[in-house]
Amino acid sequence: MVRTRGADGRAALLLDLAGEADALPVFRSRTRGDVDVSARLKLRGPLDAAALAGRLTVDRAELRLGPLGAPSVVGTENPEFTRLLDSLTAKPAGLVERLTDDLVRNLRFEGLRATMGSDVWLRSPEVAVQLAGSVAVSHARDAEGRTGGGLDLSRLALVGDLSMPRGTYRLDAGVLQRVFELQKGALHF
Repeated sequence: MVRTRGADGRAALLLDLAGEADALPVFRSRTRGDVDVSARLKLRGPLDAAALAGRLTVDRAELRLGPLGAPSVVGTENPEFTRLLDSLTAKPAGLVERLTDDLVRNLRFEGLRATMGSDVWLRSPEVAVQLAGSVAVSHARDAEGRTGGGLDLSRLALVGDLSMPRGTYRLDAGVLQRVFELQKGALHF
């Protein structure tokens, strides 16, 4: 439901929306990987301070990294990066775009969790590890302890633990080449 309210004499958009998605492809990149998610989400509150809550499940993902230890530079010669920059820096043209911009800039996360499904992998030429577990999605705090809001990726914070139940590591040291089986590991956020 979307309502307007004007107790103070001004109209404001008030959101109360719920949505579900199953196995939705959210990211496709020949070089960086693929991600499919299922979600049960609620978006509530005034447009300029809406809160997103619910659960995301990463059903399937293959996130590709470059060789470990190699320099990694992303620049405008990369067409995927250029398309991403264009989509993030486009200027709003009309009312709908301005409203969307307000929502994205001020969005808050309240109780949003991301859970890894059974087919989530992190891969590089040397490493292939499966990820499992769940993390809370929130905003990082600044020096004054404020969390801010919005979808600024540099301000997103993950809180929790992801386990690495299995995987492999390929050592290539010239004449010495060996594959190690990884039996367990953890990422702490």
